[in-house]
Amino acid sequence: MYFSNAIRSQIKEENPEMSFGDIGKEVGKRYKALSEEERKKWDDEAAKDKVRYQEEMEDYSGPEDNGGGGGASGSLKKKPSKDPTLQRKPRPHICSSP
Repeated sequence: MYFSNAIRSQIKEENPEMSFGDIGKEVGKRYKALSEEERKKWDDEAAKDKVRYQEEMEDYSGPEDNGGGGGASGSLKKKPSKDPTLQRKPRPHICSSP
């Protein structure tokens, strides 16, 4: 991800007509063409960020339930489960012959 973020704008400047997917393919080609030493630099950056993320997730407690009911920040309500012993009502026929 770090390599992609660093190189994407350069590829876009060199090839403004490239589509999003083609830019991604070019990023992949350039990453594969890197030497072991260059690749290690980007892999080390990713590894440091992974450690940072894991440390932040240890402290993360999740969203607080404020009883707001819905919305982007509210908690989702579960539908009550249906009783499997209840029978379904028959559906009326849409096209019935006389």
